[in-house]
Amino acid sequence: YSQKIQNSIWGCEFGSKKSDVISVIKKQGLKYVDKGMKIEIESPEFAGITFDYAVFSFYLDRMYICFFAHYIHDKSSAVSVYSYIKKNLINKYGTVKESIDNKTKTIFYCDNINGIKLDLIEKESRAKVPNGIFNFSYFVGLSYVNYPILEEVTNGI
Repeated sequence: YSQKIQNSIWGCEFGSKKSDVISVIKKQGLKYVDKGMKIEIESPEFAGITFDYAVFSFYLDRMYICFFAHYIHDKSSAVSVYSYIKKNLINKYGTVKESIDNKTKTIFYCDNINGIKLDLIEKESRAKVPNGIFNFSYFVGLSYVNYPILEEVTNGI
């Protein structure tokens, strides 16, 4: 894959300080919880979707992962959300191979510096979200990651 992946979320580039990211979150009027090495955000809007929550992770005060999660009860709504985001990613970055098994669909983009992963997972479960517990059958996850900082976190594992 050769196209450059975006390196910022809401104008915050990977490597941004947590205080700068919190400032942007506050300006958007979003509820959040600072949990030290991560920030949990309630009901963020991103990529044209209102997600249930997001988690932005930091290492040595530098943002390196942004994860958006959406829990959905019915299959048609879950497929619709996944397909909408997938279409937008394809329009922006081109077509990539979709991995499919009986319970999961995934597409993945990587330019060796940043990556994007979109998942649709069928899983009967419960999730603790900022405003309580949510019983769900389908999960759509959208992750953005910066590999140089992730490599520091994992010591190159």
